[in-house]
Amino acid sequence: MQRVISIYSGKVNQLRTQLKQSIRERLDNSPYKYMSYIPELLFAGLKEKVLGEYDVENDVILINSRLINHDYNILLNIALHELAHYITYRYSRSPHDEAFKSVCLDLGVDDDFEKARVNITKKEKLIDKINKLQALSESPFSEEGLSALLKISELSAKYDISVEESEESICRVVLYEARRIPNKIIFLGGIISVLTGATVIKDFTRGESGRLTAFGSYEELEVAEYLFDTLSYKIEKEIRRKRKEDPINNKGVAYVNGFYLGVLNAISAKQQKDSETNTTSKALVVKKNKNMELAKKLYYNQFQYIARKKATGARYKNFSYNQGNEYGKNLEIEKGIKDSKENLLLT
Repeated sequence: MQRVISIYSGKVNQLRTQLKQSIRERLDNSPYKYMSYIPELLFAGLKEKVLGEYDVENDVILINSRLINHDYNILLNIALHELAHYITYRYSRSPHDEAFKSVCLDLGVDDDFEKARVNITKKEKLIDKINKLQALSESPFSEEGLSALLKISELSAKYDISVEESEESICRVVLYEARRIPNKIIFLGGIISVLTGATVIKDFTRGESGRLTAFGSYEELEVAEYLFDTLSYKIEKEIRRKRKEDPINNKGVAYVNGFYLGVLNAISAKQQKDSETNTTSKALVVKKNKNMELAKKLYYNQFQYIARKKATGARYKNFSYNQGNEYGKNLEIEKGIKDSKENLLLT
C-alpha cells in the first residue's frame, strides 16, 4: 500500500469543498457531465518538485500541501490537470499524450498553465523565507526581531504575499487497511503512538474496509510510517525465531497477540516511568492528547458516517505476553528517515 500523508485545517477543508464544487461545474459543462464519481481530493505531503498527482493505487487526487496559500486558480488548474489523468489513465499511451491534452482542453485547463511553474517556485521560496523571518521576529533581542518584521513587510508588499497567522492543522496517514484489522496491528499502533506522540485509531466508514489511522504533525507521521514497517518486521522476525525454538507451543494467533501486547506494555511502562523525570516523555503524552483533539475537530467532523473503534478483547497467551514484554524492554530502533529538496512540477 502506497501511503499518503494528508493535511487538514479549517482553510484546507474549505478549499477542498470549493475545489470539488468548481470541478463539478467544469464537468457539467464538458463532454464528461455524465461522470457521477470524482476521486477524493487531498492536500498532501508530496515531493517538493511535485505540484499534484493522481494516485492510481489509492484513487485520490493529491495537491502539494505547500501550495495551500497560493492563488485559487492555480490550485484549480492542478486539480483539473490531475482529473484529466484520472479520466485517461486506462487508455493513454503516455501520461501527457494527445488524448490527455484533449481532456484538459475539454475541462478548460488554462493553456498557459505550464508557465505558472516558475512563478510558483519563486513564490514558494519567498513564502519559506517569510516563515523563517516570522520565527526570527519573535526573537528576544528587540533589534533582531524588529529587523525581521521590517523585512516581512517589505517582501509582502513587493510580491503581494499575504502574511497569515498559522492556524490549527492535523496530518493523517492510513498505516494499515483491511476488511478486518488484526489485534496485533492494533497493538502495533499503540506502540507507535507511545513512541511518537501521534494518535493512532482504528476506524471505518460505512461500506468500506477498516483502517488503522494515525494523526499528528507531518514529521511525526513520517516517523510513524517508518516505525510501523520497521517494528512489524523486527517483531515478526523475533516471533519466527521463537517458533523455531518451540514450534508446538509458540503457534497460533493467541501466541502472536500475547507477544505484541507484551511489547506494547513494556514500552508503555518505560514511558510512564520516564515521564516522571523526562520532559520529552511528558511532552509525548500531551502531544498525543492534542493530536486527538485536532483529529476530532478537523478530520472526523467532516463525516456523517464514520466510526472510531477501540480494540476488542483479544485472546492471548500469558507466556507469550511475558516473552514480548522482555523483548520490548530491550528493543532498539535504528534511525532511517531522510529528506530531500527538489523543484516543483506537475505529474
